[in-house]
Amino acid sequence: MRRDLALSIKRFAQDRSVIGLVLPLFAEIKRRQKHPFYKYKPDDHPDRNQLAFHQSEAPIRLVFGGNQSGKSRCVAQEIAWWLTESHPHRKTPPKPRIYCVSAGYRTLQEGIYRHLREILPEWLVLSRGANIAGWDMPGHIRLKNMAQVDFISGEGREDARKKLQATEVDLAVVDEEVDQLLWEELQSRRITRGGSVIVAATLIRSEDWCVNLEEQAESGNSDVFLVRLSTYRARDAGHVSARVIREMETSLPPEEVEVRLHGKSRKSEGRVYPEFGKQHVIEPFAIPREWPRYCAIDPGWRTAACIWVAVAPDGKYVIYRELYFHGKTYIELAHSWFAATGYKRHPSNADLWIVDPDQTENIEVTWIDPSAFRHEISGTSGVGVLLAMAGLACAPARNDVDAGIEMCRTALMPGLDGIPRMRVFKTCENFIQECRAYRRPKDNRDTNKAEKSAKPIKRRDHLMDCWRYLELGGLESRGGGVHFSAVPNPDLSQMPLVNARHPMREYFEKEWLGILRKQRDGGRPPQHVGGLGAEY
Repeated sequence: MRRDLALSIKRFAQDRSVIGLVLPLFAEIKRRQKHPFYKYKPDDHPDRNQLAFHQSEAPIRLVFGGNQSGKSRCVAQEIAWWLTESHPHRKTPPKPRIYCVSAGYRTLQEGIYRHLREILPEWLVLSRGANIAGWDMPGHIRLKNMAQVDFISGEGREDARKKLQATEVDLAVVDEEVDQLLWEELQSRRITRGGSVIVAATLIRSEDWCVNLEEQAESGNSDVFLVRLSTYRARDAGHVSARVIREMETSLPPEEVEVRLHGKSRKSEGRVYPEFGKQHVIEPFAIPREWPRYCAIDPGWRTAACIWVAVAPDGKYVIYRELYFHGKTYIELAHSWFAATGYKRHPSNADLWIVDPDQTENIEVTWIDPSAFRHEISGTSGVGVLLAMAGLACAPARNDVDAGIEMCRTALMPGLDGIPRMRVFKTCENFIQECRAYRRPKDNRDTNKAEKSAKPIKRRDHLMDCWRYLELGGLESRGGGVHFSAVPNPDLSQMPLVNARHPMREYFEKEWLGILRKQRDGGRPPQHVGGLGAEY
């Protein structure tokens, strides 16, 4: 029987018609096994740890690297693994929807799409969208399992943002730096599906949102993972020219070498407070009641902000609380301030606040933007006047920007004991973010325009203004304000009251809400709304 089987196999092997059918099949199997999709081996070197990037399960992953350091290749492989539902290191959703966004189509065509075209197995592709006008790349690629990746350019800013509206994504890939507006819109597209984000970039411009993510990763935020790819490691692996690297080293300034070859950011360039770092952020602690406390308010109908500080006997101080509001009335601002400062609502009158001897804080001075006390010929009153009518007594602050910044920088310097004068609770997240992002305009590297103004950029700087008001006002370790002392079984009817209602409340609220309505309707704000100026 074995003999008959051997003869049958021999005859089968000699049958040319069978060989003609089998050989192409084996050849195709061999070809597919050698496809670039399967040949990728991520580097695990500390200076180019692509493997760590693939293994991370953080919802936001950053691949920052120098020019030609391997960013696009590893990100393209990541996209291919998601599309084919074959990721070797993490579970990915079925039929994933992926958006790949860049500042322009050229970046996409020469970067991630070029690699995808090579490594994505063509036998798994169902269709490719029509080519984008003027470019040799499709608008999307759809696989037979119905997974899809769309390519979107950030050109046109608002037009680009509209392309992202009403979409849901499982994975959003940002290839090189895009505009802040586009990044924010892309973030909102992840909400429904809980999508992941990959940002691959050489930080030439070092956009604020990129630097913010970088700092979150470096500070230990488990939701943000950062891997940095060095062009030097790519050189050692034979992927880039050593001669060109030497030319770049000799022709570029040191900071540019850090960005283009080491994958670093320009996070210190233009920063108003480059001294601010981890040493200034501390864990919250119980502040002794006898420490004098101060407050500062930067009011506005678009954004209002407050911070509180407590001063230790040695003159050092800590920022321990913040409030950050959008589109709130002055009455709501006043109520929030009273609640945060430890006042109690009257049990029978919601507009009355009662001093609680055990909780109400002794605030020496509450400083506010001096422009809040302006009065216009039209009869419009500033927010400082309105808050005073609501029972929140404020003093106009000094508003010398340059002097205030220098005083704040001095407070960041370590003292003889190595501890800076100013520290902030880590719970004051808005203050920390503003302090890291507070910048002067950067040099425009794309034009030959003259250097811009050295004044800090007026964008998300409300708490920075408050900090200046505090420093310029003077933070004394021994205050002289009215202090509340605890008494046993206090009689609420005899406690000091603050009235948050005023006979003119309805009039002022109508005026304030009218301003808010103009903002919602997209109209240009009046030049002197409430005496605050259009920048508010």
